[in-house]
Amino acid sequence: MSSEDTKHTQVEIGPEDGAILIKREGIEFFVPNIEDVDPNDEQCAHVVNVLSFLMYAYDREDWLAEFLLDAEALAKEAAAEEEASKRPQLRVIPGGKKD
Repeated sequence: MSSEDTKHTQVEIGPEDGAILIKREGIEFFVPNIEDVDPNDEQCAHVVNVLSFLMYAYDREDWLAEFLLDAEALAKEAAAEEEASKRPQLRVIPGGKKD
């Protein structure tokens, strides 16, 4: 989907659904109101738990710094692997010119 396709997209989420909306102005978390759902509904509890964890992770600046360092290291590693794959892969084969 291109940005043109999503320019005016509307998304409906139910009372037991959750979502994360990432916009230029910031991030919005939509978490089901735990008082409005069946406490025995494991799927809804999972939605709430995942979103709660993501909200917690979003607020952890130390986790973000660690992630960015790891991402930078992975990008450098991928670039080195790509550069190595561009080199010719030569091997010596037996034989040669007979005198």
